[in-house]
Amino acid sequence: MAVVLGGRGDWPGGGDGDVPDAKEEEDVGVAVQDHDERVLRRFIGQDDGAACYGGLPWWCTPPGQPMEEAAEAADREPDRGAPLLDAVEPLTPSPETDPDILEYPAPEQVTSLHCAVFRQDQASVDRLLAEGADPDEPDYAGSGDTPLMQAATAGHLGIVRSLCAAGCSVDARRVNGQSALMLCVVSRASRRSPRLLMQLLEALLAAGADPCVREKLRGQTALHALAKLVAADPAEPHLLTALRLLAQRAQPHGVNAQDHRRRTALHHLASRACARPEPYEILLEARADPALQNARGDTPLVEFLENAPERAEHGEEVVRLLCGAGVARRNTQYGESLLHVAARRNRLAAVRAALEAGADPAHQDLRGNTALHLAASRGYKDVVAELLAVPGCPLNATNRDGLTPLHVAVESGFVDVVNTLLGAEGVDVGPSVLELAQQEYRLRAQPQLARTLACELDRRLSMSLSPSMAPSPASTRPPSTCSLASCATTACEYLAWHSARR
Repeated sequence: MAVVLGGRGDWPGGGDGDVPDAKEEEDVGVAVQDHDERVLRRFIGQDDGAACYGGLPWWCTPPGQPMEEAAEAADREPDRGAPLLDAVEPLTPSPETDPDILEYPAPEQVTSLHCAVFRQDQASVDRLLAEGADPDEPDYAGSGDTPLMQAATAGHLGIVRSLCAAGCSVDARRVNGQSALMLCVVSRASRRSPRLLMQLLEALLAAGADPCVREKLRGQTALHALAKLVAADPAEPHLLTALRLLAQRAQPHGVNAQDHRRRTALHHLASRACARPEPYEILLEARADPALQNARGDTPLVEFLENAPERAEHGEEVVRLLCGAGVARRNTQYGESLLHVAARRNRLAAVRAALEAGADPAHQDLRGNTALHLAASRGYKDVVAELLAVPGCPLNATNRDGLTPLHVAVESGFVDVVNTLLGAEGVDVGPSVLELAQQEYRLRAQPQLARTLACELDRRLSMSLSPSMAPSPASTRPPSTCSLASCATTACEYLAWHSARR
C-alpha cells in the first residue's frame, strides 16, 4: 500500500491518466487534516478494508513505505504533511496488527515479475527475466497492466530499460488505450522529476515506442499530455528536451494529431497561456501546423489570445510565431476571424500581425460585426486608430442590428473612441447617431457625447450650407462650452438639412 497526495489518475488501474487538478489535491488535504479514515481509505484504494495497492496484496510493497511517503510529505509541506503521519499509521497494516497479512518475503522468494516491479527490486527483475519470465504477461490478479506499464507509471528507469532489453512489447496498451509512453508522461514520479521523464522517454523511444498511440477516452497522444506539462513550466530545460524528442519522433503526422476536440499539441500549449516561445518553436520545427482548427474553429493563436494575459511576457513573439496567411483567413464557428479576436481582446500587436498576414478588415462575423465594431464597442482607442489607418476599412458598415461602429461607440459611451471615429474621413453621422446621443439618460450621464456630436455637425453644416444658411456662431463653440440647448438646436438643423437632401 502506498499513500499518494493527489488524484487517482496516476494509480495503476485508476482514473483517466490525466494531471490531477487542484480540487483533487484539496480533497486529499481535507481528508488528512480531518483524519477522516473513511475518505482516506477511498483515496488509497482500500474501500473494502483490505490492505491493497493497485490490486496487489500489501506485502508486495516494501515495509514502512506508506510511512516513508508520509514523512517525505511532512518534510515538503509541514502544514499539510505532518498530520498525515498520524492519519496513515492506523491505516498501515502489518502482520502484527492484521493476521490476514502475509509476512514480507525475501527477494529470492519473489516469483512474480509484477511484485518485483512494485518492490522496485531491480535485482529480482533481472533474475526473473534471465529465468525466462514473460515480460508482457498482464497482471491478471490486479490492474491488468504489463510490467512495463507498471514500471513506467512508477518511474523505475532501470526496470524500464531491463524490460525493453528483454524484448517486451513497448506499445502494449491498457483497456483505456494508454501505452507505457503515455503512462510515463502522466505519472506522478515523472512530474516530480523532469529529468527522469526525459530519460524514460529516451529509453522507450529507443526501444521503438510509437508516439502516435492514442488513448481512448480523449483521443490524446503522449505529445498532447507532454504539452500540458510543458505549458505549466515552459522554462524547464529537461521538459523542453523531452518535448523535442517526442515531437521529432512523432513528425510528420503525429505532431499534428488531434484529440476528441480536434486540439493539437499547439492548441494545448496555447490554451494554457504558455507565453514563452521555446515550446512553440520546437513544435513548429517539427512541422506542426498552426493553421489547424479545433472543434470550435479556433487556431492555436486564437486560443492564445483568448487565454493569455493582455501584457504577457514574450506574448508578441508567440503571436509572430503562430500568425501567418493561413491563420489570418481562418474563421471560428461564430464567424470571427483572427482580426476579430485580436480587436475584441485589445491585442494591438496581434491586430498588426493579422493585418500584415492579409486579414480582411471588412469581414463580418455571424452578427454582422467587423473588427472595428468590436473594438469601438469596448473602447479600445488604439485598436480603433490602427484599423482606421488601413485603406479600405469599412467605416460605415452596419451589423445585423443596423449599427455602425460610431453607433456602438456612442451607445457604449466611449467619448475618446467617438472622437477618433469622427476624425476619420468619410464617417457618416446620421440621424440615428444623434438620437442615441440625445436619449435622456445618456444626456444626463454623458453630456459630452452630445456636445461632441453637435460640434461635429456644426462643422459639417458650415461646410455644406450656403453662408446665408450657416448656423449661428454660438453653435460653433468648442465642445466643452456648448450647452445642451445648443446641441438640440444643432441637431434639429442637421436633421432638417439631412431630410431635405434625401
